[in-house]
Amino acid sequence: MTKPVTAYIIWYGNWPASHPALTIVPEFLSNIGNSAWWNISTTYYDNSAVGGAKVSPTVAFVQSTTVGYTKGTNPSNAGIQSVVTTAISSGALPGDVNGVYFVLSSADVNQNSGFCTNYCGWHTNTNMAGVGYIKYSWVGNPARCPANCAAQTTSPNGDTGTDGMISIMAHELTEAATDPLLNAWYDGNGYENADKCAWKFGTTSTASNGAQYNLGFFSKLVTLLLLALLLCAASPAAARRRRASNGNHNIDLNNPANINSASYHSLYNGPGNGNGGDNSNAGGNGNGQANGLDGDPNIPRGLSGHARPGGGGGSGSNGITYWGGPVMTKAAVTAYIIWYGNNWPAGHPALTVIPDFLQILGASAWWRMSNTYYDGANANVLAAVNFGGSVTLATSKTTLSDADVFNMVASSISTTPQAGKHPADLNGVYFLLTSKDIAQGSARSNFCGSYCGWHTYGSVAGVSNIKYSWVGDSDRCPAACAAQALGPNGVPAYPAGTDGMISVIAHELTEAATDPQLNAWYDTRGYENADKCAWTFGTQYTASNAAGTYSYNMQLQSTAGGTRQYLVQRNWVNAAGGYCSMQ
Repeated sequence: MTKPVTAYIIWYGNWPASHPALTIVPEFLSNIGNSAWWNISTTYYDNSAVGGAKVSPTVAFVQSTTVGYTKGTNPSNAGIQSVVTTAISSGALPGDVNGVYFVLSSADVNQNSGFCTNYCGWHTNTNMAGVGYIKYSWVGNPARCPANCAAQTTSPNGDTGTDGMISIMAHELTEAATDPLLNAWYDGNGYENADKCAWKFGTTSTASNGAQYNLGFFSKLVTLLLLALLLCAASPAAARRRRASNGNHNIDLNNPANINSASYHSLYNGPGNGNGGDNSNAGGNGNGQANGLDGDPNIPRGLSGHARPGGGGGSGSNGITYWGGPVMTKAAVTAYIIWYGNNWPAGHPALTVIPDFLQILGASAWWRMSNTYYDGANANVLAAVNFGGSVTLATSKTTLSDADVFNMVASSISTTPQAGKHPADLNGVYFLLTSKDIAQGSARSNFCGSYCGWHTYGSVAGVSNIKYSWVGDSDRCPAACAAQALGPNGVPAYPAGTDGMISVIAHELTEAATDPQLNAWYDTRGYENADKCAWTFGTQYTASNAAGTYSYNMQLQSTAGGTRQYLVQRNWVNAAGGYCSMQ
């Protein structure tokens, strides 16, 4: 946004005339332009010419409107978009492609994709007919959850919610200016400029009421008092962020103060090698990166870091915390396979080896580590896994969005017995396994580049909380999503994919059992049990087959007779202080 930025406010919910935000927030927006803090934004430029045009130093507050509770007290992401477009189409606010529209909600309003627990605010955009790309942001009132979304309870302008909102608005405003369509400035981890400095404040001063502040300017209010603010520092560096889906729109999230950096409540098991995890990780590589869904990813080797709320309310003393959500303890977990793609010929080893692995995994020492996790009634995950069979879907496209994955899973499930369909099973985890010709994700966050697999849940045919996972064929990118060029069950035509998938499937299956709705077991950095040990394998052994030499760390009896060997990522034992292990 290289032209002067204009700011608009949509007051959502209950904002009485006496609320300090009604004067302080507009004053902030009227004064932040040309400040030393905002001038950091001018170090960012576009590609319009050599050197590029830079973000304008000018910010102007134009006007506001009040809408009440038009989408209720728990609006969805789509509801927030509707609030913005309705304000414009009704004439309450002008349509301005150089503007950023802030929907500011009162303290009694939640936001149903995770305010207070997963984020404090976000920004995104929509292409509005007759107007163009509208940039907008939602920011909740931190008075609803000051421990998560406010930097301090005694604030410089005497209202915790107002000052907390201002800090988040500043964060979103500079990001909207430097990355308005979510395809401009961000780093290799997805962090935008303000994300890279989230919840860091630099040198602060003390106001007369004891609050800390780091920015001040004389207000144009009749009182002519110094308006003191506490803002996160912004960094003049390229930035990327982690995303959450909002229909067809991506959202950039400003996470709560007790979350590392600015990532979403969403996990993947992806390509590893990047050291992460918390201090209790016992040397494991922490892997997790949010993509465009409310799920958990196993990220590629070489990437690290995802985070979820680490504030109060959890319990646990083994380096991982129970946050109160459901755990799959009712019966043995049943794994179902949905094959998709053009490269699953009859001789592909995955068609026999993966079902065999899922039939015998439950009796292994590796799976028994899942049994150290329990729910609020102290019932443990059972030391057993069933295999529910396979179905095959016709290939209709070779690049799958997150919504495509859900729709394919849903199409393979029936609430009544039906040939070629899986039953709707609340104790099941449905794996959509795609062949190496299938891409998944988006240009920003995708298979091989950002993750190797993920798990989440959804409602199918009226049945809530169906757990499902997507895992791609590692032969598409063995350097990222397979631990070795030749796996124990590899053949010359398909050397790494089957074993790479098995390692990711095991990772996602234990996480789906221990954190099925993404609100049960994870640590203060957002790592689920297998994330804490991702891409670490412990003691390995060497063997050979007709295709060459490989490493393995697990040997199980095969249902076909004899044994099979595997190289599977370790898991986190929820006992004795917590540690990565194979048993």
